[in-house]
Amino acid sequence: MYLKSSFILFWFLVNTTLLALTLPNDIEISLILKGDFTILKDHTQKSFRIIQLGNKTDVLHIFIYPQLDAKQADELIQNKRFMLEGLYRQHRTGYPGKLTHAQECPTKFHPKVIQKYESKKNKLGYKLFANKRYVYGGCSDDVNTYQSAYVLQYCPNKKKIYEIKYYTSKKKPQNDLVHFIQSINCK
Repeated sequence: MYLKSSFILFWFLVNTTLLALTLPNDIEISLILKGDFTILKDHTQKSFRIIQLGNKTDVLHIFIYPQLDAKQADELIQNKRFMLEGLYRQHRTGYPGKLTHAQECPTKFHPKVIQKYESKKNKLGYKLFANKRYVYGGCSDDVNTYQSAYVLQYCPNKKKIYEIKYYTSKKKPQNDLVHFIQSINCK
């Protein structure tokens, strides 16, 4: 069942479809997106909660990790950063041949840091590409279906990390992703 009622719309700009959304009351972040999003999934597992939102062209995944102090949050953010950047590092091929001993992703597909992580700012943000299954690491245009924003935001007052993945068409202006990353803040 699709739920629209859990959103509180608090900002509408007349000449565009830009809406500022505040998520349900127990979500302590705010962000700005273009378009009308519907909650497709809201599920809690043992150690985190997943909220998936979508519209005709875009998808937003929010993972919420609760009860983390600053040291634990810093460690989780560093681990996730290492795993993401590791997808694009040069690595040995499974079956080295005469010509190739290592594979490397072209730099145009590497994640671009939009918000560098500093423990004082509590946010890390990347602009990158994803395939049709919303997976990062694709190294060619034919594999990458979406451009994406990947953000880790720690809210120390509530001791939660929000891992946010926003997927949109490669045809949309890339500045939209930069503005989206910059719009994410703790309440």
